[in-house]
Amino acid sequence: MSYFTILAADRPLPELRYQATAPVTLRSGRISHEICAVLFILPHGFDLLKCHCDTQKTCYSFFNYDSNSILVLQALKNYCSENLADGESVELWGIWEGEYPNEQGELVFVEDYARANQTPIRRTVTLEQLSLKDLSFLEDPGQEERSVCITVRR
Repeated sequence: MSYFTILAADRPLPELRYQATAPVTLRSGRISHEICAVLFILPHGFDLLKCHCDTQKTCYSFFNYDSNSILVLQALKNYCSENLADGESVELWGIWEGEYPNEQGELVFVEDYARANQTPIRRTVTLEQLSLKDLSFLEDPGQEERSVCITVRR
């Protein structure tokens, strides 16, 4: 059993690899730069429909992020502003996925997860309304084996 965060869109969107760094003063007095915020949107490699998700979107990207970072939130908003036309939307999914070999050695999807993914907790926000609270909710809906879908409209 695994929990994934996925960005779903109507058309292919570009890859994004965002890392913000912050200066840190070491004991020696030297200044080092450490990664403090991460946002990755990596196209392909996942199929929401196979996981029985109720979506009309056809292009899926792995979506990995730091839910506590205002820098990540701003980077996500900028990404959507640059890549979505007015009226377009993306879906941010937090889904349970589980495949196990059956008696024939084929991978089969576990029905409990299919039920969780067919009846997700849904929320719709505009790009301007998207908040750190939404990203945190996507990461942990507070209900085990319950999927989440946040639709973000531009």
